[in-house]
Amino acid sequence: MTDPTLPRHELQQTPVYRLFVYARPSSSGKGRQAYVSALRAEARKRNVTPIDTPDVEVAVIYSTKRPANLRADVDNIIKPTLDGLKGLAYVDDRVVRAVSARIFDRCGPFVIASDSVDAVGFLNPINHPVHDDVIIVCLYSPSRMEALGGGEAVLARLRQEALDETAAAFRERRV
Repeated sequence: MTDPTLPRHELQQTPVYRLFVYARPSSSGKGRQAYVSALRAEARKRNVTPIDTPDVEVAVIYSTKRPANLRADVDNIIKPTLDGLKGLAYVDDRVVRAVSARIFDRCGPFVIASDSVDAVGFLNPINHPVHDDVIIVCLYSPSRMEALGGGEAVLARLRQEALDETAAAFRERRV
């Protein structure tokens, strides 16, 4: 029997918020300001509200067409992303207990393996990008999941957002 007073760490499969940021990530100067502005605008668009419980986990996916020598290093994307979400997605980045990051290099062929039907809508900005760079930020929090009505309610919202995002991308592509 586990002690219910201890912090609980669960691997969440469904994020409570998923942000699609179409900006080149940067860790310094004007590039950082532009990236953080785009990130914060996307968080506001998705009606993200600050989580104040210490159960936040963040996954950052950077999908790019840029060759390795012209793109941001994965570790240099984490700090501006966490700092940019402070006050919007969580009250302070001290409540973030885990971070993961990866790069999808679209310069060559790649395979994405998933057993989730929902992965298709989520991955469309990676598979069919309009922009050279897209950063997908997934925020996980069991307490926020519960506050938002549970996994099914959140998943329904995320599915609709993914459909809307895909439709917008295809509209942009045709223009």
